[in-house]
Amino acid sequence: MTARCLVVGWDGADRGTVEEMLGDGALPALARLRSNGASGRIEALAGLADDAHWASFSTGLQPGVHGRFHHRQTDRSTGAVEYFRRTDMVVPPFWDALASAGRRVAVVDVPKSPMSAAAHCRQLVDWMPHGEDGDRPTGTPIALINDFVSRYPSIRYADCHRSIPASHLASYCETLLQRVATRHRLLDEWIRDDDWDLFLAVFAESHCVGHHARGTPTIRRIRPTRQLRRSMIQSVRRIKPWTLQSGSLWKWPGPTPM
Repeated sequence: MTARCLVVGWDGADRGTVEEMLGDGALPALARLRSNGASGRIEALAGLADDAHWASFSTGLQPGVHGRFHHRQTDRSTGAVEYFRRTDMVVPPFWDALASAGRRVAVVDVPKSPMSAAAHCRQLVDWMPHGEDGDRPTGTPIALINDFVSRYPSIRYADCHRSIPASHLASYCETLLQRVATRHRLLDEWIRDDDWDLFLAVFAESHCVGHHARGTPTIRRIRPTRQLRRSMIQSVRRIKPWTLQSGSLWKWPGPTPM
């Protein structure tokens, strides 16, 4: 089976790190795509973070229209600060129009985004994203999603918004590698199920590594040993065999990567 349009997201991937990895030859397939096609820079929404960015990506709209600025924001009717979920969004994702038109669409773990109501859309949300909207994985068609989740249970890890003791960092990195491997298996099975017009999947592990490699206002930057730093980088690089380096993408008969 194939995907006419394949979109792979690296949540929170740092552009400078990706450029560095391209420069040292760690991402040869991505380098080929850039040299043989077109590439460009998308500017971030000023003053806003991942909730607004992913919601704007999925809807094609500004936060003032889709309504999602942050995972906690002021409720307009009450003035109270409340959690904002995908169910609070009032506009559909762009893939809803494709699925409603009869296109075959599969979407896996796009964070901070609404779900499609179209019958032709297979979607899995809150499986292993960075920052769930709900307390358990869900999606459509629900019976099929429940089967996949039972065979590919989500792998949890330490809170990325809290500092990890150096003594726990090795096991944290190993958990990230296990998550990437589990994604590989599920995505490989999904992509072979149909001739997809759009296949969209997002990896959260690059976001998790970024918190601890770069530091954030809420956690201190970890300065691991050279061995542990290599392990953290490896957890990101293992995303590539499924996506752009040497694995399943290049084995499928005729996909067009995006």
